[in-house]
Amino acid sequence: MKEKNFLLSIDTKKIKYGLIRTQKLLAACNSPQKNIKAIQVVGTNGKGTTCAMLANVLINNNYKVGLFTSPHLIDINERISVNFQNIPDSYIKLFINQYKNKINDIQPSFFEIMTVLSICYFKYMKVDFAILETGLGGRLDSITAVQSPIILFTSISYDHMSILGDTLEKIAKEKIGALTEKTQKIYSVHQPGPVKRIFKRHAAKLNKNIHFISTKNPSALQLKYLQGIHQKENAQLAIYTLYDMAKIYNIKLQNIIQHIGQTFWPGRIQYINTNPDILFDVGHNESGIDAFCKYFKTILKNYNKKYLVVGFEDGKEVSKALQSLTKLFDNITITETKIRNSMKAEKIKLLLTNVSVNIESNPQKAISNNINIIEKKDILVILGSHYFGPHLKSIFKNCFDKPSKYP
Repeated sequence: MKEKNFLLSIDTKKIKYGLIRTQKLLAACNSPQKNIKAIQVVGTNGKGTTCAMLANVLINNNYKVGLFTSPHLIDINERISVNFQNIPDSYIKLFINQYKNKINDIQPSFFEIMTVLSICYFKYMKVDFAILETGLGGRLDSITAVQSPIILFTSISYDHMSILGDTLEKIAKEKIGALTEKTQKIYSVHQPGPVKRIFKRHAAKLNKNIHFISTKNPSALQLKYLQGIHQKENAQLAIYTLYDMAKIYNIKLQNIIQHIGQTFWPGRIQYINTNPDILFDVGHNESGIDAFCKYFKTILKNYNKKYLVVGFEDGKEVSKALQSLTKLFDNITITETKIRNSMKAEKIKLLLTNVSVNIESNPQKAISNNINIIEKKDILVILGSHYFGPHLKSIFKNCFDKPSKYP
């Protein structure tokens, strides 16, 4: 479809930071963000999953919910959905044809166009709520131009340091900058001390209060499809927010914990095959990889040999976590994601010391080669990027559909 090709042709190599272009494009589209009950989710890791949890509860309580997340696994339509049904090509075509001249004049980035496209589609579909995942940072991210009345913060850690800053304090300032005068309610998971202090200080300047959610006893939560203690912390954030939302909007939300427990979000420590087990995780920064390692250590004893295929986008700070990760595996293959900013396999190898690895730059071959040698009591892990999605789907055709059975 030529309209999607137009979108994909926009150079995403250089990130355009700032709200002005998004604000101009929203205005050119007659300000579709007005009167939309939007919920913005900000953080380093866990944003997409938290968005999915919120959406799943609201949808199962018969509300129409728009969901905007990024990046996609297979197709850009995945980024925008209503009640988990992806935006159709026909609406993308309509939007591009109607606003192409404005897009060419304003020169927004790919992500900025997708943000505005999502809001226009949600207005067209008359959603009850729109849940929006922040792309990068907060203060200057295009989602912040929507001025959501409710903002959630998942865990804050190191990522995109060349843009957000090289200290946790600098990153925290960018994240909390998502607050606007329209912000009414703010919720956050427990944050490291420096992050919490910066969050509270900034909120106080705007005469706003942040609700920091207790993550005590997260093991009591039962999540069917989402593995790891970090997902239970995300779940607690979603649960608290939803209970409060019910009061704010005077709506009835039933079986919140049950629907949180049934939430499925692909690519997050996801079993895409069993017997032998094959796990896929999009963890692509230090804290994401650390979260995977914590989970993987709980299941190590179940397997004979452990195989790993790993690859990242360039610019990711993963050296420390990568050392810890590779110690858990018997056989390691380094590959590449084969997108424009894929990290070279040789560069990943240089991050590892005293570790024996195989290099196969073709991700399809890297995955297939390992599948061919693993036995029933072994496990294969594919980790490091959303952009492994198309390669996995070519091997496991329906691997990102919600499974009927799960380990």
